[in-house]
Amino acid sequence: MNGAVDALTLQGFPAATDWSIARTLYCLEGLNGFGYQSRGINSPYLYGGSNLYGPPEARGGKFVRDHVFDPTFVDAQLGVATILKTLMELDPSVELGALRSLSQAEETLTQRAPSVEQSLNNLRADPTLVAHGRNGSRPRDAISEFHQQSRSADNRLIFVSYASPDKDRVVKYYDYLVSIGYDVWIDCRRLKAGQNWDFEIKRALNRAAIIIVFISNQSVDRRGYAQREIKIALDKAEEKLIDDIYVIPVLLNDDAPLPDQIRGIHIVKASDPSCEEQIKDAICHQLERLGENILQAQQSANIRWSRSTHREVWDGLPGYEIEYQVLSFSSDQYSHISEITDVINRTFRR
Repeated sequence: MNGAVDALTLQGFPAATDWSIARTLYCLEGLNGFGYQSRGINSPYLYGGSNLYGPPEARGGKFVRDHVFDPTFVDAQLGVATILKTLMELDPSVELGALRSLSQAEETLTQRAPSVEQSLNNLRADPTLVAHGRNGSRPRDAISEFHQQSRSADNRLIFVSYASPDKDRVVKYYDYLVSIGYDVWIDCRRLKAGQNWDFEIKRALNRAAIIIVFISNQSVDRRGYAQREIKIALDKAEEKLIDDIYVIPVLLNDDAPLPDQIRGIHIVKASDPSCEEQIKDAICHQLERLGENILQAQQSANIRWSRSTHREVWDGLPGYEIEYQVLSFSSDQYSHISEITDVINRTFRR
């Protein structure tokens, strides 16, 4: 139940003021996609199990997977409109058409804020959050505070790129960095059975604050994912400040040729007895710099902010898949600044 409430909250439903049947069904259909409209078919996501979808009264058909429509398939699942109609018949308190003010929606979210803060405490928020619903406090304000206090682990991820023949030589560096407390991502240790490895690797690359690239004769001579990772890392490095440490090249073989794009970056040689220490010092320097810069800016402005990543996939024609980041704001001095977060969320979810 709580999961369903949170999902609807993230979609902006509590802030809606128009709860007419037409608007409600439009928003609900948008969760699944509008691909059925172009085919002149009532969406089974809404009307499954009613006389508005499927023979003998209406046309059937279903998108059986992304971008693949089967006109002979009839979805046997009940649609949300069918379920809503049944609930309204069984319980007169369930109704559509009533307008709800934004202030009422905010009050509902404010009431739920302490329980969200308590949930974050259950996830071992450190330091512990006080379940007081501060700053007008919508649940995402509590989540923003949690991100700030925990220093947002996503922004401190270290990604390890290597060629598969070098796995045994590289894993020891992973083990070393993990042993001294860093959050390190390497495919052979972090991928789980059944995960989409291509998606997970790209996601980790996008999240990473630092990328360690292990270069050897094998990695230079091979065409494959390691080369793609290096290219992605170097492309993203161009977006950083000139004095940022984003890519740390580690030379596993002293005679391995360096890619042209890395020649201007100071490398660490595995043959150097201080190799591990040099890697640790570079990571420590950059992460401290990132944390100090962000913290100083937030303290100076008396505004806290954090980022959350959202991923959406819509079925239908044309379908799409998108991943984006949204900023959340809170402040003890500017009580209404969290409304910026509301505007951003509503803009993305229109």
